[in-house]
Amino acid sequence: MPILTFPITLPGAHYPPVIGPVSTPTYTALIGGVLVTIEAGTVNISNAISQRGTGTITVTSALGVTWPYGTQAILFDETGAQIYGGYIANDHAYRDPGAAQGDLGWLRHDLTLMDNSYRADKRVPFKQYNNVTAGFIVNDLYGAYLAAEGVTTTAGSVATGPTIVEAIWGGSKTVGEALTWLATQSGYWWTIDTDGVLWFQPYGGVPAPFSIDGTNVDSMQNLTVDAGNSMLTNRQFVKGSVGQKGTTANPLVETFKGDGVSRSFTLSYPLNTLISATLNGLDITSLFQDKGSTGGAYYSLIADPVIAQDPSQSVLTSSDTLVITYIGQYPIIAAAQNSTQIATQQIRERVGSGLVESVHSDSKLRSLPAAFQVANNLVTYNAVDLTVLTFSTKQKGLQPGQLLPVTLTDFGLVNLPMLIASVTISDAAQGYTIWFEVTAVGAPGASAWAIQAAQETTFWSNLMAQSSDPSDFTDAQDTALALLSTSSFSHTPSFSVTTTKLLCPFPSDTLFPSNTLFPC
Repeated sequence: MPILTFPITLPGAHYPPVIGPVSTPTYTALIGGVLVTIEAGTVNISNAISQRGTGTITVTSALGVTWPYGTQAILFDETGAQIYGGYIANDHAYRDPGAAQGDLGWLRHDLTLMDNSYRADKRVPFKQYNNVTAGFIVNDLYGAYLAAEGVTTTAGSVATGPTIVEAIWGGSKTVGEALTWLATQSGYWWTIDTDGVLWFQPYGGVPAPFSIDGTNVDSMQNLTVDAGNSMLTNRQFVKGSVGQKGTTANPLVETFKGDGVSRSFTLSYPLNTLISATLNGLDITSLFQDKGSTGGAYYSLIADPVIAQDPSQSVLTSSDTLVITYIGQYPIIAAAQNSTQIATQQIRERVGSGLVESVHSDSKLRSLPAAFQVANNLVTYNAVDLTVLTFSTKQKGLQPGQLLPVTLTDFGLVNLPMLIASVTISDAAQGYTIWFEVTAVGAPGASAWAIQAAQETTFWSNLMAQSSDPSDFTDAQDTALALLSTSSFSHTPSFSVTTTKLLCPFPSDTLFPSNTLFPC
């Protein structure tokens, strides 16, 4: 029976000391900094890529103790090593059957846990970004919001990612939802791990600490392999995106004459990019602002063809000429297909075309090349045959998002990089030993890049049952951002005092007391 001695020191964390050896056949937890024993057979914690980690444990405490929402919970295995860090979502407390109010004894607690993503889910960003990398945005959100919540980063935990054309959050999403949107647009995953480190990485961007092969498979339990991809797509359509009419070198130019009444001017195409605006030959481009804001002379909005004049401005008359130089846009549907996979699928089906089609919506795409790029990426991601590996192990260190090399010749898997989709922590098998139940996915015969890319849609929709379409996370309504500001000033008052000395009269040769004048 191991003896665990506390306090336990964790990187970057400080806890009240918990003194005294704890004899236990299983494992323990620090709940709000207080050491408690976990009841055997009650650990069930699941961490999945692009999903919030959840779980349950049962612990005991002294009478009168309950733990409210957001209380920190850290779990240690039978060796004293940390295996989980998160927070309490709910504490269901009860006495043992037969115990009466006031009897000596203890409380049992069925604790529902949430992972460290809680630190991002409880903050709301007010930010706007244009043409910067996803990694830049993640680091900026970290500095503005997450650093204050005890989150840290390492030199390689936040990858650069693709360029994000536009992202505006004006209070409609939490920081966690903003990170999820960024990950969706990038084909990445994000998490805040058990040590509080923020990760933003491509699928397979982090190697697993060890590989699976024939020499160690005998030490693992419940190993199964499933083949198939219910999300298979070999022809991909992308709608909701737009093509551009005009270019920077050859833009659209439209001229408007005032009529003494109108304050709105309709372009021939919805606006994609405002290049310049002149009024009577004077450049007024700097006076344009986004619709929904205030303080401008004129207002425009991407995907809106109408230019609006601020009511504070003089109505244009027939002697006024407004010239708008811009790039317009129009709706498009882009398509891409994998002809090799179509032919393969036709042979498998034996009848029919072999086509497996899907439609993806993304209103953030503002050019035809971008739409074709997304269509091509999605069909590359999904036109693969997937293998799903599940197994249980006592070896620590495997986390969702890692790339795990697998060689299991009995199943025809030879040096196959597999993306870890989920890791469940459980003691159900024995009641006194922590096991890690792992699910990993790979694409036999595909290139290393395709293996990593193939997981974007399949992991979320198939393995983790994430039903939301990526377009659900598009901030189409957050088009103008007005920030609250706090102003302070100091003022030092100044004043002057004039002192007048008042002397009491004293009797003298010429001044004598009288009925109205008395000496002091």
